[in-house]
Amino acid sequence: MDITPCRQKWKGTMTDRERFNNQMHYGKVDRCFNMEFGYWKQNFTLWQMFVDNHITKNEEADIFLISTKFMLSTVKHGFPLLLKTRSSVKPMIPSL
Repeated sequence: MDITPCRQKWKGTMTDRERFNNQMHYGKVDRCFNMEFGYWKQNFTLWQMFVDNHITKNEEADIFLISTKFMLSTVKHGFPLLLKTRSSVKPMIPSL
């Protein structure tokens, strides 16, 4: 089943990546990025917006809510690396 977004994507003057990196490093942004970390399985049967739109998994919810798409690089044990670093900000890599 095709999922129809609940609204049009917000317009902006930056790419999603520029917006995310700037916001994570306290830079200027044209608007906030929209990031969802997922939903409990029960939400898909309890929340009316999901039930009414036949949304049953996180990937469909991301399309419906027009979440910003992200690709994070990871190191061992799933710890995320920063997408952008500056001299004052260093990626957090676990010591093994």
